[in-house]
Amino acid sequence: MLSLEQAVQILNFQKPYEKLVKQAENVVQCEIEAGNEVPGWKLSEKSGKRQWVDEDEIECALANAGFTEDQYFDRKLKSPYQIEETLKFNTEEFTTKHTETVVVPAKARGRKAAESAEADFA
Repeated sequence: MLSLEQAVQILNFQKPYEKLVKQAENVVQCEIEAGNEVPGWKLSEKSGKRQWVDEDEIECALANAGFTEDQYFDRKLKSPYQIEETLKFNTEEFTTKHTETVVVPAKARGRKAAESAEADFA
């Protein structure tokens, strides 16, 4: 198990290493795409998300198969931001903000410190 001091040291070096890793991945990818063999590495497709070739065509096919629009369309309320921007309606009294805590460097700009979790269990 890491000590707190070791964990802090690792996190202090995280961002520069992430950038280096991304650069290394790009170099290796370019080499493989150029037809060169890179020992221990290969290109692999990311798993893709299926999408409709033609939405009008599938809508017609579903309707012709006897399905109703309620069966293949979702009705979804727009986000608070979308309502405020498009309808100019103040949603403040109807919203709440769910936040998650993340570890960031103490000098990170624009981020206030999270409340201590201890207060939740006091």
